[in-house]
Amino acid sequence: MIDRRRFLVLGASLVGGLLTLELGCGGGDADRRKLAIDVSALLPPAAAQVGEARLEEDKASVAELVGVLFDGWSELDADPAVVARRLAAQVAEEHRQGRIVPVRRWRLARTEAALVTLAALEGTGAS
Repeated sequence: MIDRRRFLVLGASLVGGLLTLELGCGGGDADRRKLAIDVSALLPPAAAQVGEARLEEDKASVAELVGVLFDGWSELDADPAVVARRLAAQVAEEHRQGRIVPVRRWRLARTEAALVTLAALEGTGAS
């Protein structure tokens, strides 16, 4: 586990269902690490097109999207599978609570919307 007070997401990208985070875990370049998380199961079909539609509606930055993904997390597990399961549980809870973002004909949980938007940003080279 990486304590939230000690980790900072320095960068994020989503390509082909793989969310890659660059983390700063303290001070200096020696404390940087990458974490690759398979989130393909959380993405709707045509995720890139849905993300592009979302970008038309909301020009969120990578930092803002990462903030949505990890809002309320006090620690980040170093095991990508654990992070993926936690994100999946977060999506399910957001659907239960009605924390939904409408994107054209889609109704996405906030976390799903952040993920597809990250995918679209990667496609535009804006990450």
